[in-house]
Amino acid sequence: MKVYNKLVRDNIPQIIKDAGKKCKVTILDDERYLIELKKKVIEEAKELTETKNRIETIEELSDIFEVLDVILTKEKISMEEISATRMEKNNVKGTFEQKIFLKSVE
Repeated sequence: MKVYNKLVRDNIPQIIKDAGKKCKVTILDDERYLIELKKKVIEEAKELTETKNRIETIEELSDIFEVLDVILTKEKISMEEISATRMEKNNVKGTFEQKIFLKSVE
Protein backbone atom coordinates (compact mmCIF):
# COMPACT_ATOMS: atom_id res chain seq x y z
CA MET A 1 0.00 0.00 0.00
CA LYS A 2 1.36 3.42 -0.98
CA VAL A 3 0.51 6.35 1.33
CA TYR A 4 0.00 9.78 -0.23
CA ASN A 5 -1.61 12.04 2.40
CA LYS A 6 -2.15 14.89 -0.07
CA LEU A 7 -4.89 16.87 -1.71
CA VAL A 8 -5.91 15.45 -5.09
CA ARG A 9 -8.23 16.47 -7.90
CA ASP A 10 -11.90 15.50 -7.50
CA ASN A 11 -11.91 12.67 -10.05
CA ILE A 12 -8.83 10.86 -8.74
CA PRO A 13 -10.73 8.46 -6.41
CA GLN A 14 -12.93 7.33 -9.32
CA ILE A 15 -9.91 6.96 -11.61
CA ILE A 16 -8.27 4.76 -8.97
CA LYS A 17 -11.45 2.70 -8.61
CA ASP A 18 -11.77 2.33 -12.39
CA ALA A 19 -8.21 0.97 -12.40
CA GLY A 20 -9.37 -1.82 -10.07
CA LYS A 21 -7.73 -0.41 -6.96
CA LYS A 22 -9.06 0.82 -3.63
CA CYS A 23 -8.27 4.07 -1.89
CA LYS A 24 -9.09 5.74 1.39
CA VAL A 25 -10.09 9.42 1.33
CA THR A 26 -11.44 12.00 3.72
CA ILE A 27 -13.21 15.29 3.11
CA LEU A 28 -11.36 18.23 4.66
CA ASP A 29 -12.89 21.06 6.63
CA ASP A 30 -12.37 24.57 5.25
CA GLU A 31 -9.38 25.39 7.48
CA ARG A 32 -7.48 22.19 6.64
CA TYR A 33 -8.48 22.51 2.98
CA LEU A 34 -6.79 25.91 2.71
CA ILE A 35 -3.65 24.56 4.40
CA GLU A 36 -3.53 21.63 1.98
CA LEU A 37 -4.10 23.93 -1.02
CA LYS A 38 -1.06 25.97 0.01
CA LYS A 39 0.99 22.77 0.35
CA LYS A 40 -0.25 21.76 -3.10
CA VAL A 41 1.24 24.93 -4.61
CA ILE A 42 4.64 23.88 -3.25
CA GLU A 43 4.20 20.32 -4.55
CA GLU A 44 3.25 21.54 -8.02
CA ALA A 45 6.07 24.13 -8.07
CA LYS A 46 8.55 21.36 -7.24
CA GLU A 47 7.17 19.28 -10.09
CA LEU A 48 7.59 22.31 -12.37
CA THR A 49 11.32 22.35 -11.61
CA GLU A 50 11.53 18.75 -12.82
CA THR A 51 9.89 19.25 -16.23
CA LYS A 52 11.93 18.28 -19.26
CA ASN A 53 9.95 19.79 -22.13
CA ARG A 54 7.38 22.39 -23.07
CA ILE A 55 4.39 20.04 -22.74
CA GLU A 56 5.35 18.96 -19.21
CA THR A 57 5.94 22.62 -18.29
CA ILE A 58 2.48 23.58 -19.55
CA GLU A 59 0.90 20.68 -17.61
CA GLU A 60 2.57 21.69 -14.35
CA LEU A 61 1.80 25.38 -14.86
CA SER A 62 -1.86 24.48 -15.45
CA ASP A 63 -1.87 22.58 -12.14
CA ILE A 64 -0.37 25.59 -10.36
CA PHE A 65 -2.91 27.94 -11.91
CA GLU A 66 -5.75 25.61 -10.90
CA VAL A 67 -4.63 25.53 -7.27
CA LEU A 68 -4.02 29.28 -7.19
CA ASP A 69 -7.47 29.91 -8.66
CA VAL A 70 -9.09 27.90 -5.86
CA ILE A 71 -7.05 29.73 -3.21
CA LEU A 72 -8.05 33.10 -4.68
CA THR A 73 -11.70 32.06 -4.57
CA LYS A 74 -11.55 30.68 -1.03
CA GLU A 75 -9.65 33.72 0.28
CA LYS A 76 -11.87 36.13 -1.70
CA ILE A 77 -8.83 37.72 -3.38
CA SER A 78 -9.39 39.43 -6.72
CA MET A 79 -7.02 39.43 -9.66
CA GLU A 80 -7.06 43.23 -9.39
CA GLU A 81 -5.56 42.95 -5.88
CA ILE A 82 -2.91 40.56 -7.16
CA SER A 83 -2.09 42.81 -10.13
CA ALA A 84 -1.85 45.93 -7.97
CA THR A 85 0.45 44.21 -5.47
CA ARG A 86 2.54 42.79 -8.28
CA MET A 87 2.99 46.24 -9.83
CA GLU A 88 3.93 47.75 -6.43
CA LYS A 89 6.56 45.04 -5.89
CA ASN A 90 7.86 45.48 -9.44
CA ASN A 91 8.24 49.23 -8.85
CA VAL A 92 10.10 48.76 -5.56
CA LYS A 93 12.09 45.55 -6.11
CA GLY A 94 12.02 45.18 -9.89
CA THR A 95 11.05 42.17 -12.00
CA PHE A 96 13.01 39.05 -12.94
CA GLU A 97 13.82 40.10 -16.51
CA GLN A 98 17.57 40.74 -15.98
CA LYS A 99 18.22 37.13 -14.88
CA ILE A 100 20.10 38.28 -11.75
CA PHE A 101 21.25 35.39 -9.56
CA LEU A 102 22.32 36.54 -6.05
CA LYS A 103 25.31 34.51 -4.92
CA SER A 104 26.16 36.13 -1.57
CA VAL A 105 25.96 39.25 0.59
CA GLU A 106 28.70 40.45 3.00
